Amino acid sequence: MLCRIPLRKTRTLIVESDRISRDALAGLLRLRGHLVDGAQTLHEALDKLYTFVPTRLIVDLRLPDGSGLDLLRRVREFHMPARIAAVVSDPNDVLTLRELRILKPDLLMEKPFDIAPILQFVR
Repeated sequence: MLCRIPLRKTRTLIVESDRISRDALAGLLRLRGHLVDGAQTLHEALDKLYTFVPTRLIVDLRLPDGSGLDLLRRVREFHMPARIAAVVSDPNDVLTLRELRILKPDLLMEKPFDIAPILQFVR
């Protein structure tokens, strides 16, 4: 059962195993007035889907305990109203890109990424 919290501000969940990158992006978004939480692992992110209820997800697909694709599948399965930005480390990974096309993220980026599309995405 998903937690139902009134969503007034953009609530962004950043799923990134690199703490420095995650904290830097979170800090930038907080300065712009967004509610932000972070997760380092797939399991931590899955737990936060039920407590933080994000309107935006920024997900690195390469996580230490699994694939960000599993997180995206769960979001789609539960019809969560979150927009998704998927971050790929290897743009030549044909299988991952094929799966991403099925899951239809709202934004697809490769590392290292430019901050401008992210700022547009969370608006």
